[in-house]
Amino acid sequence: MARIEPLQLITLVGPKHVGKTSVGKALARLSGANFFDLDSIIEERTGLSPRALFERSPETFRTAEAEAAVWIVGELRQDAPIVLAAGGGLIDNPPAMRAFSGKSILVYLELDPKRTWERIRAAAERSGTLPPFLRGDDPEGIHRALHERRAAEYRRAADLTVDAAGSSPAEIAALVLKKLRELRSPC
Repeated sequence: MARIEPLQLITLVGPKHVGKTSVGKALARLSGANFFDLDSIIEERTGLSPRALFERSPETFRTAEAEAAVWIVGELRQDAPIVLAAGGGLIDNPPAMRAFSGKSILVYLELDPKRTWERIRAAAERSGTLPPFLRGDDPEGIHRALHERRAAEYRRAADLTVDAAGSSPAEIAALVLKKLRELRSPC
């Protein structure tokens, strides 16, 4: 097992349905870290799902997200590294991003908009509804524009970018771990 050095918070970011949670769980298993999902923290702390909070108002959700980010940063200990799966829109929440600044290694899981749209659509077909931020006359167009803007911002903000296409969560997690080691010990 390749432990993550004490620091530490590794925050996985990227579009909805890129696999942040499944990759995060695999990365935590590989590295001996604790795993948290920011959406689950939000729900535990508020008693409402992120979707329900967002439907109340985007500001209500973003406030809860920032508070959860501050909480998780407060949980850091030298002997207990954390892998965190964040929500797809974290980049649109400056207070949450500030909470992680200097306290987390941001790993952007990159996937093209067509693939993420296919996953979002499939999940919507299973659940019977699209996420509230994609509701409108052209949900695919809304997704594409949002994805492209956020992708550019995540690339700028991320410490590491990892291609999340065509690999299993375990393979992506192994690649993230390899890149983290390279980041810490440059040649």
